[in-house]
Amino acid sequence: MTNSGFFLLLFVFLKTISCQNNFLSPGQLDGDTSQQGSAARMVGDAFPLKNELVIDDKFTISYELDLKSQTGTFTISFNSKHNYFGIGFEKKEGVYDFWLFRPDGQGAITVDDGYIVGNSEVYLDTNLGSTDDLTIYGYQNDTTSKIVKLKRALNTNDTSYDTAISPTVNNIILAYSADSPTLAHDQTSITTAQINLKRKKVLSSRIVQKVASTESLSLSKPSYANQVKIVKSSQNLKTFSCLALLAILLAFVL
Repeated sequence: MTNSGFFLLLFVFLKTISCQNNFLSPGQLDGDTSQQGSAARMVGDAFPLKNELVIDDKFTISYELDLKSQTGTFTISFNSKHNYFGIGFEKKEGVYDFWLFRPDGQGAITVDDGYIVGNSEVYLDTNLGSTDDLTIYGYQNDTTSKIVKLKRALNTNDTSYDTAISPTVNNIILAYSADSPTLAHDQTSITTAQINLKRKKVLSSRIVQKVASTESLSLSKPSYANQVKIVKSSQNLKTFSCLALLAILLAFVL
């Protein structure tokens, strides 16, 4: 083998190593050195349950009721970015037992048992002299969606601030805000709905109020699944380019 042939083979070997180092690890996005689904983004059990109600393009509720123990387990999925959000069960007209979810921007979500009257903000039960009756199973918090999973007695016997959740028809309120952690009325988008948990149906839903600042934070980027497809396409192109170059060099040497 001539000296020029040796150096060409050495170049082929080094180029092969370089190509391998350009490939991304599974689940890693371009420019992202962390792995998707890390503990910083998901805590505990945030997996959906078997019964599902899609309220609108932002809110989905999944649930399981245990009528023997008179408890309900719920996941509330919110499809938007960096928003405070929550769901309430109507106690009487204009009064709601409300579950408030507050992402902190660091991957965590604070969950509170609250109360809304009329156009007020959310007041926490613990600040009203009552108790927080929610058991938190876990949550997921990332840039495209937020999920909270919790359990509660259908009837907590708190007649002042909690609503007895019916295993059949419930009137609910869904709210979110870009700026207000307590969902102040003038900064909050609101939807009301009627759901039948037994029949697994959304009977009706109505947008009560939309605040422009909340809409500016709606999804604008591709979903994680689409981002993975883009990365895989990029990887395939890199692989093809490297193999074509190696084939040309080998043909020249041999």
